[in-house]
Amino acid sequence: MSTRGVIAVAQSDGWRGIYHGMDSYPTWLGPELWRTYHCYPSLQHFVTNVIDRNPGGLRHLGEPYEDSGCGEMTYTHDDETEFALMIEWVYVLGRRVLTIFTNEPTGEERRRENDTGHWWMEPCYRWVVVCQVPLEGPEPDWQAIEEAAATSPPTPVALALTHRL
Repeated sequence: MSTRGVIAVAQSDGWRGIYHGMDSYPTWLGPELWRTYHCYPSLQHFVTNVIDRNPGGLRHLGEPYEDSGCGEMTYTHDDETEFALMIEWVYVLGRRVLTIFTNEPTGEERRRENDTGHWWMEPCYRWVVVCQVPLEGPEPDWQAIEEAAATSPPTPVALALTHRL
């Protein structure tokens, strides 16, 4: 089963980003995203080349979905109610910091219904901040970030713990 995520850019009112379909957990996507981001001269170059050029989403970083039939697979912070259940990780790049979110259950449920009238109850999820990592600092300890998110509820990681010594 895929670990789904979003690669996003911070905006004044939240964030916007694209779907990342496979291996979106920090120990895989984290180092890939870190290296890719640091190959570009600026955040805007990264956004133009990675986010804006791939509105159909990515299977893996650098591997866009082609002819998936899904159309655009873009998300914003406003999509939390609908998609936090299905998207486990969100990576938001700002001018100075990478903010990493994971999903967690709210303890509530909502009624869902399909076109034939069949209905079911579905748990509600939200995205919560796991940590914030300075983009100009040393590469963080992705394993520590992943482990921090595994606690229930996720425990924000102190910046000192997210960096390799």
